[in-house]
Parts: sequence; structure tokens; C-alpha cells
Amino acid sequence: MGFRTCKPRFSHSVIIRSPGLMPMLYRPLEIQQALQIDGRELNSFIQEGLPCHKDPSGEIWINGEELSNWVDEKRKRNPTPALGSNEALCFKCGKAVIMENCSMTNQVGGHLKKGRCSTCQSIVYKGV
Repeated sequence: MGFRTCKPRFSHSVIIRSPGLMPMLYRPLEIQQALQIDGRELNSFIQEGLPCHKDPSGEIWINGEELSNWVDEKRKRNPTPALGSNEALCFKCGKAVIMENCSMTNQVGGHLKKGRCSTCQSIVYKGV
């Protein structure tokens, strides 16, 4: 079974402070201080694909404007597909599927349509 790749989660300080970074090169410690994050969080960003540069001496440099753009790009949500009346999102398959054996059920939050995924036979729900 392969590993799922997911979006990095950003703390509130990264979301608020990253647009204020200037278009210049920063050392990792300066980024940590400016965004109020620890080294582990910055290292995870680099592993997730944060653009950074190494100079000939091995020093890592991060462009503030590129970091801000990278955070904005990673935070964009994927558009939810428009679903038909007999379709629902299956979290196991990760896509829109046709519901089989549909029935209505009442939950605390409202009415739900309950059925089985046509691909993996998991139970899926759709708000009505």
C-alpha cells in the first residue's frame, strides 16, 4: 500500500505572516523567527516542495516571495465535483461514485441519503 500525499497544514502564523515577507533571500532561522515556527515545521515544508536554494558553501536560502506564493498555492482547495441525484463522494475510493441500495435516514443534522459505493461497497452518505 502506497503512502498518500496530502497538503501540508499551515499554522495561523504562517498564513498571516508569509505575505509580509519581502522578495529577498532568507536563511532558515530568519524564516523561523519571521513566521514564528520551529525547525521541524520548516523542514517539513522543504520536504513538501518549498522552493529553496543552496549556495556553493551548502547554505540554504529561501526567497520570501516564493515562500508566500507556495503557501497560497498549497492552500487552494480542489473544486468539489457536481454530483447527480444518485451520486456521493466515497472517502475510501476518493472520487464521486454512484450510490446503490439507497435509503433515506434521519440524523441529528438533517436528512441523509444512505447507500453503498458502486466500486468498493463501502457505506456512503449524501446530505439531502
